Amino acid sequence: MSIRTIPTLQDLVIQNTLRNEVLPIPNLEYLPRVLTLQLYKEAIMGGHMDMVNKMVLSCPLPCLPVEYLLKTRDVKALKTLLNGIDLLISQNIYPR
Repeated sequence: MSIRTIPTLQDLVIQNTLRNEVLPIPNLEYLPRVLTLQLYKEAIMGGHMDMVNKMVLSCPLPCLPVEYLLKTRDVKALKTLLNGIDLLISQNIYPR
């Protein structure tokens, strides 16, 4: 007999956010850092590059866990991150 673990509220929020990519994501600056980090990791691991791009464009750069991205060595995710930063710079938007 296996025991199912009940997903936490945090897990449910992340799953719902990744499932509904067309919905605007909340202002990541005001989310707890733990939730932002987990959402970012799940978006990269799940191949949700549109979500990674949205996070780069809406999140202050100090909140993005770039060190995690470097550890995974996911070239597609790194390219998405750099494209998002390039877009911000080209529009003269300098994150806080």
